[in-house]
Amino acid sequence: MYAFTPQIHLNPVGIFSKKYKSLAEVPNKALVTIPDDISNAHRALKVLEKAKLIKLKANAQPASPKDIIENPKNLQIKEIPGAQAIPTLPDVDLAGITGNWVVQSGMKTDKDALALESAQNPLYAVTVTTLAGKENDPRIQKLHKLLRDDKVKQFIREKYQGAVLPIP
Repeated sequence: MYAFTPQIHLNPVGIFSKKYKSLAEVPNKALVTIPDDISNAHRALKVLEKAKLIKLKANAQPASPKDIIENPKNLQIKEIPGAQAIPTLPDVDLAGITGNWVVQSGMKTDKDALALESAQNPLYAVTVTTLAGKENDPRIQKLHKLLRDDKVKQFIREKYQGAVLPIP
């Protein structure tokens, strides 16, 4: 068994475009790529829903494109491997991309994302995980405290420019 500490940070999913500066500019029948793995596809769809581009079934957990019940712009949603999101970005209208790929691409999430997953109550945040019974080990407690320190949070904000978000 494993024990989890409270959340440390989130590598958010953002919606990016090389063609448009805002979601309002996105045309009908736009091609939108999202990651093809279950958890990140769900996250990208939730960001699209929060941006009011689609609406998902109320209890879709995890959501997939088949759970879209409203799609006013008739977006063409295609699932692709996450590693292909950056290379294909110039060829699509929008792409749901996770923070790790954004960092590697040289883009800046805080400047380039048209919509972004929130760090408030994130389901997919990074935690410190240890074996059950070890969670009170002073070394684990110290590591957790250091990772949650305000100086580390500030470093994350400055270094990763939105591609990694410290949990409040």
